[in-house]
Amino acid sequence: MARNEEKLRAIVSELPATGGQQHEYLVVDFANLTGYKQVTETYFSTHTVDILVNNTNGPKAGTVLEKTGADYQLRSTCYFKPCSTPQHWR
Repeated sequence: MARNEEKLRAIVSELPATGGQQHEYLVVDFANLTGYKQVTETYFSTHTVDILVNNTNGPKAGTVLEKTGADYQLRSTCYFKPCSTPQHWR
């Protein structure tokens, strides 16, 4: 997840897929709360995620199961709530 689709595409193309891994990306501007919510809610309504990498300068290192929605807060207004709830993780 990040704003720059070109960079996301380049990074995804470098990820290994020898074990059948499927890599996807979402173009999201975390400063645009409405757009962010629309993109993530749409995606997570039909997908599950094993590993999520986002470019928000946070939260601090650790597993997603140790985090809360507040840990993903950006600029006091943007919450990563749709992705941090257990039903979206395998």
